[in-house]
Amino acid sequence: MNRQSRDGDNRAHLFCPDGRAAHQDKIVMTRFEREIWGISGGDSISAMDRPIGRVRISICYDAEFPLIARAQAKAGAQIILAPSATDTMQGYWRVRIGAQARALENQCYVVQAPTVGRAPWLPALDENFGAAAIFGPRDGDAPDDGVFAIGVSNHPQWVFADIVLSDVDNWRNRGTVLPFRH
Repeated sequence: MNRQSRDGDNRAHLFCPDGRAAHQDKIVMTRFEREIWGISGGDSISAMDRPIGRVRISICYDAEFPLIARAQAKAGAQIILAPSATDTMQGYWRVRIGAQARALENQCYVVQAPTVGRAPWLPALDENFGAAAIFGPRDGDAPDDGVFAIGVSNHPQWVFADIVLSDVDNWRNRGTVLPFRH
């Protein structure tokens, strides 16, 4: 059940090439969202098994909470999308560090997609900072730093990486270390 005070204010949508769509409500609100905007979070994790893989979404601050991503991974997530809107570099780094940690802990891909640039029409987030990235665990054929792709900070752009979904099962079953299992 979505308990938000305004419909969809903290909801991420996923649209697939085959026309299917799904959404995830943000679960944990920041102080600003809770205390100033009066928004409460959603209370469930949406299943999004799509042709592109088993996808789940951790919206912004949610990426900083290990138990949300763990529940998503236990529900089969191969890819966790982490869209965010951060109005400081500190906020961007909190979400980025969270996204990298979730990839490591759950031995899956995490795609960070922040808004960047100026949005003067939105006073609460009139400036947005960050860089899009694709992370994975530091294991096997993955890059040593777990960064499959990363953009340039504060520049709108697309980032691309070749990912292999079967690697998630390999990392989780035959990895050098097995944090998802342990």
